[in-house]
Amino acid sequence: MTTNSNKLSDSERVEKVMVAVRSAHEGQKRADGVIPYITHLEFVGKLTREWGISELGEIAARSHDVEEDAEPEAIAHWREVVKDTYSTEDADQIFKMVYALTKPARGEEYPNRAMRNDEATRRLLEGSKEYPEVILIKIADRYHNTLTIYDKDRGFWKKYYKETLELITAIEESAKIYQWDIPLNHLMGAMRELETALKNNRGR
Repeated sequence: MTTNSNKLSDSERVEKVMVAVRSAHEGQKRADGVIPYITHLEFVGKLTREWGISELGEIAARSHDVEEDAEPEAIAHWREVVKDTYSTEDADQIFKMVYALTKPARGEEYPNRAMRNDEATRRLLEGSKEYPEVILIKIADRYHNTLTIYDKDRGFWKKYYKETLELITAIEESAKIYQWDIPLNHLMGAMRELETALKNNRGR
């Protein structure tokens, strides 16, 4: 891997990009309206690093919602920082990975959640052909969301649970090929545990 910031360490490069990511999500909150949204991206980045993701993969993990949720000016700034930090080839890889992790905006082409989810899965699988680590990032993303949505909105969690099962079916083969069984089992284990807790609470 080559970089434009040759004198920076990998952690310094990650932090340089994270300054732009934090700026892009400034003021945004999680679904509870209290917790800063950036905590989700930091969680996903840290977890994928623990799972052995590459530096470029970690950048994509920490940036995976920029294109989807940030304002155009903030997106443009983030892109400039990435290009200033990494070589053209590496920056292009980061952009492609983030695209593979970006759900399309609601509009005429994707008027409902189901169609947006279908397109998001298509992008993910297509992107994983060139950059398999997007699958690992998506597992970490779903893992964190599974935990936090359950705490906030049990009704929506049921829908998210079903959507996640569909996603697991789509990515399970790729996860096994790249020996990401442990991360996938983390996600599936959390889902089973919360589903059981939900059933037990209903029975009381």
